[in-house]
Amino acid sequence: MHNIAKVQKIEGKKIKVVTLLSLSCISCQAKCNKHGKIFYVLNNKNFPITEGTLIKIDYPKGMKILQGLLAFLIPIILTLFAVIFSQNFLTRTNTPITDSIKFTIALSVLLISQITIFILSRTDFHLSKPEIIGLL
Repeated sequence: MHNIAKVQKIEGKKIKVVTLLSLSCISCQAKCNKHGKIFYVLNNKNFPITEGTLIKIDYPKGMKILQGLLAFLIPIILTLFAVIFSQNFLTRTNTPITDSIKFTIALSVLLISQITIFILSRTDFHLSKPEIIGLL
């Protein structure tokens, strides 16, 4: 995310903004950036802003790195657990253990975890708030 927004209201370090341009949504067909999504950002760098100021906002670099790692590591770790524990599970259910069944279980876990992460990435669930990175 790298957005250009307009400050609507200042509440201490929390700033209420409306999105004017979202560079991550340019190719999106939903057109929601034209309606102006309203949300809160942080002013951790204490930029001198007033209501109506145009600002650039983004997530902290550390948070973007963490989100990227989690998007890859969680499905891979869950898939490895599925491979390791599928034999134990199949033994308990008296199912014949074949490589194709273990592969199917691992692939199913991988797909389910990827779909879950995709769905979460499309919601308003975030580990932190974006912050102001500059003024326009």
